[in-house]
Amino acid sequence: MKRLLILSLGLTLFFSGCDKNSSSNKIDNLSKINIGVIAPLTGEGATYGKSMQRGMELVFNGKERYKISYEDSKLSVKEGLNAYKKLSNENPYIIYGAASSGVSLGLISLANKSKTVLFSSISTSDKLLNSSKYFLRNVPTNNIQGQTAAKFLINTLKLKKIAIYNENDEYGVNLATSFKKTANDLGVKILLENSYDANKNDFKTFLSKMKSYEIEAIFIPGNYEETAQILKYAKELSLSNIVFMGGDGSYSPKISEIAGKNINNFYCTIMGIDKTLPFYKNFIKEFKAKYNVEPDTYDAYAYEAAKIIFKTLENIKTKDEIIKYLYSNSFNSLTSSKLNFKEDGDISREYGVTKLTNGDFKSVQ
Repeated sequence: MKRLLILSLGLTLFFSGCDKNSSSNKIDNLSKINIGVIAPLTGEGATYGKSMQRGMELVFNGKERYKISYEDSKLSVKEGLNAYKKLSNENPYIIYGAASSGVSLGLISLANKSKTVLFSSISTSDKLLNSSKYFLRNVPTNNIQGQTAAKFLINTLKLKKIAIYNENDEYGVNLATSFKKTANDLGVKILLENSYDANKNDFKTFLSKMKSYEIEAIFIPGNYEETAQILKYAKELSLSNIVFMGGDGSYSPKISEIAGKNINNFYCTIMGIDKTLPFYKNFIKEFKAKYNVEPDTYDAYAYEAAKIIFKTLENIKTKDEIIKYLYSNSFNSLTSSKLNFKEDGDISREYGVTKLTNGDFKSVQ
């Protein structure tokens, strides 16, 4: 009897503990719902982080039930991993980030282990496709982006003598590969190829070769700071007759600050937006009222991501339900009446093309 009593008491305590843990995982029983954000808040890529932060604040400010914790990735995989580990101490229901594709790829194993959704509005690498059921994004892949860039230069601008000069990272290499394949499919052979490492480059050496090859266009996928330096040196070398085209990583107001405002031969791919949609019009109204400046595309996609995260957390009861809700529901969108995630965590979307004219980006496609 004594043994049975002890066993019964032990089982009671065990199951009581299980109920308590299960109960604490329910949103209704939480005083605060933690959301982690991993973004480049300083250094190269800080404009991406600023947009991510503004989008989250626009949606979650004033909602006292939620706690947003920010950690700086500095566009570094190492810093991103440290950021994830710090946020894990707060048991976040979801993590918004990262910006860099390389950082997001580095975080996949941690997201799988903790079964925490990692949601990005910027990471575009094809390698992230089917990388984890816990990784979702509201941006299309580099494969689509590379195709868009190549078709624009070749079919729209009718340029055939093309070079590629990409940043030597996951983003730049992935985009260059997609661009080259599409160019070859369109019957155009890339005349010159090279890559550079961030903060360790000699852009003038490569650019000085352009005239001898009679290059008409250069595809330069990379982040905006290096892109701006390339454009600056191209101007110094009198290469104004060459068309430069970057990926979405080049899209930043910092381009003009670094390269100068009289850059009028630069295009880049960027995520699409239908500005006639009520969702976008509401975003513009809220954004201008809060920040008193014009938003860019990254601001809009961060806002959309924050809206998706908010709607999801408002309609689930436990952390385990987040995945099912995201995959089985529709969300208001910047590009169509509704947005749905496919089984691989991606969405069906296209890229547009924008041109830098007198210091401002203007949509051309």
